[in-house]
Amino acid sequence: MGLASRAQDEPDAVPVRYGGPRLVSLAGDGTPQVADLALVEMAIARHEGVMATRNTLADALDLRHRLPSVWTGVREGRCEVWVVRRVARMSRRLDRDQVRIVDDAVAAALDEAPSRILAIAEAKVIEADPATHAERIKANRGKLGVWYSQPRPGDQVEDPDNTAGVASIFARVERLGPRLLDQVRDLLAHHAHVSIAPVVDLHTGRSVNGYEHPTDVKHRTQLRTVGDVFPHATGLFAKHGRPPDHDHTRPYDTHGPPGQTGDHNDTPLTRHHHRAKTHLEYRVLEHQALVLADDFAA
Repeated sequence: MGLASRAQDEPDAVPVRYGGPRLVSLAGDGTPQVADLALVEMAIARHEGVMATRNTLADALDLRHRLPSVWTGVREGRCEVWVVRRVARMSRRLDRDQVRIVDDAVAAALDEAPSRILAIAEAKVIEADPATHAERIKANRGKLGVWYSQPRPGDQVEDPDNTAGVASIFARVERLGPRLLDQVRDLLAHHAHVSIAPVVDLHTGRSVNGYEHPTDVKHRTQLRTVGDVFPHATGLFAKHGRPPDHDHTRPYDTHGPPGQTGDHNDTPLTRHHHRAKTHLEYRVLEHQALVLADDFAA
C-alpha cells in the first residue's frame, strides 16, 4: 500500500467497519495521511515496534513536507539526523505557514552544534506562535510550587546522611531560555538587577602581540563561537564551571609578525578536547576541522 493512497480504494479492501485499513494523520499540518495497517508491515520490516515506526515516519513526513530546507541540508550531511528529528517534533503543532519560520532559521544553522540548533528551533517555534506559548506558560504556572519531603519511619535514626530533625524542600523554577516580551517585562520589573555594558562589535577584530589571550579577546571569541569548536562537540559556554582553553588556530610563532593573538586566531576548546588535539597529533585545516595527522597524510 502506498503511504498516501486512499486505503479504501485498494482492490478488495476490507471496509473500515470490519477492521479494514484507514488513513491516519501522523505528522503536522500539510503532511499526507498514512494507511494505518501499513505501519505494521513497515515495523516488521524494520525489526521494531509499531510505535517506533510511527514516530520515525511522523518525523520523516514533517521534514519532507513541512521543513524542506532542513530536509535538504540533512540529506547533504550537514547535520545529524537525531537533531532534525527533534526539530520536527518541536514544531509539529505549528501550521504549515507558521513552520516556515522554523525551517528557514534552522536550515541556516545546520552547520552549528546540535545544542545551538535546538536553541534556535525553540526560539523560532515560540516566535511563530506566541499565543500558544503564552497558554503553555499559563498552564505551567499552576504547577509551580514548593514541596516538603515526608520522612519515612526510621529515617531519623537509620539514615546514614543523618537527617534527624531536617527535611528537603524543592522549589521548581523555569530555566532561562527564549522568552515572550511580556515575560521579560515582568522579570525586569520585579526581580532583575540591570547593568549597562558596552556593545561588542564582532565585525571588528582585536589582537595583541603577546602569547596569552586577553580577557576581552576571550569574551569576543566566546560570543562569536558560542561553544566548543571541536568536531561534533555539543557543549555551550556557561557562566559557571571550567572556562574553555583558548588555543591558537594557527600556531603561535615567537619570531612571527605582531598581532598573532586575537579573536581571528582563537579556537576555544574544552580541556579534554585541547589535550586530544595536542597529544593525538591532530591538524587544523583552514576551515578549523580537526583531523588525525595519519588520516590527513593518507
